[in-house]
Amino acid sequence: IYIPPTANGRGKNWIGNFSEAYRTSKMPIAYQKKILITFGGEDPKNLSEKLLSVMEREGLLKTYNVSVVIGPLFSKENISRIKNFKVGIWEQPESLDSIIPDFDLVITSYGNTPFEAVSVGVPVVLFNPARYHRKLGRKAGFPDVGVERPKIRKLKKLISEVFDDKRDLKASLKKKYQKGKF
Repeated sequence: IYIPPTANGRGKNWIGNFSEAYRTSKMPIAYQKKILITFGGEDPKNLSEKLLSVMEREGLLKTYNVSVVIGPLFSKENISRIKNFKVGIWEQPESLDSIIPDFDLVITSYGNTPFEAVSVGVPVVLFNPARYHRKLGRKAGFPDVGVERPKIRKLKKLISEVFDDKRDLKASLKKKYQKGKF
C-alpha cells in the first residue's frame, strides 16, 4: 500500500489529489515511480503546465506518481490550471532538500535544483525556459527535453532510461557529483 507524503509530517504543505489518479492508474500504486516537477518560485513561462499537458496527453500521469511544486509567486490562474491535473501538489514548501530524496526523478530547469537532486542521488531531466539555460545544463552534463515545448519522445526515452536501468543509477550519479563531474 502506498502511503502519501502526508504520513511523514509534511501535511500542511501537501495537497493530495491522488484518489482518482490512483483508482485509474495502469499499475499498482506500490510500484509506481515518483516524479517531482519543479520550476522555481514563479514559473513565469508556465513550464509546469506545459509539461503536465504533454504528460497527460501521453498517459504518463497514469503511469507515474507525479507531484508538482507550486512556488510563492505562481499566478492564481497558473495554480488553478495545475490543480486540474491528477497530480500531487506541494504548495510553497520551506525547502526542496527535504522533499527531493523521496522521489525517483526530478524534472526542472537549470539552476540550483538539479545539483541539489544529484547530490542526494536523484536523477534529473531538464526542461528549460530559454536556450541559455539549456546551454548551461548541457555544459553541466544534464539531459534535457527541450526549451519551452517539451519533446515527448525524448522525455519518454529519458524516463525509461532512468526507471528501466538495472544498475544503481542513484549511486553512480552521487559519485559523479561528489567527484565534480557535473
